[in-house]
Amino acid sequence: MKKSELDLLVRNEVRKFLKENYGMAEAPRAAGRQKKAPDAEKETAMHTEDGDTFEEIAEEMGLSVAGAHAAVQKAMAKFEFLATLQFTDPNDLEKIVLAGMDDYIKLLKKSGELSAEDVKLLKQNPDIVRTLDGFREHLHKFVKRAKKSKYG
Repeated sequence: MKKSELDLLVRNEVRKFLKENYGMAEAPRAAGRQKKAPDAEKETAMHTEDGDTFEEIAEEMGLSVAGAHAAVQKAMAKFEFLATLQFTDPNDLEKIVLAGMDDYIKLLKKSGELSAEDVKLLKQNPDIVRTLDGFREHLHKFVKRAKKSKYG
């Protein structure tokens, strides 16, 4: 499965979550992408919002059906945690992001990639840090830690 297809799958699940839990209207589908009607023989299979089965997704990604389902569920659990924080206490979410940024800046400084001026610039302009290539992966451990501490 191509990254764009996986992104679409996750977006569809996010739309479903927002609609069910927050009464938000669904966002429009990607241009040119129509909802597929599942084949009659696949009616009992698990389907995503756009009609793909987890079997099709697993085959394209080189995973088992359970692995494809688990990957989607993991992404949705992370999204649900972040969405809940965003809607209930955005300050907590921002604290997680800022802690991740501070740690990422320290990591880059320790590696010798940043000068003292660079560190100062990044600390004064957190939006720059948000756009750095490795920050999202670095932030993942902070989100994971926060989720674990909140939900055990």
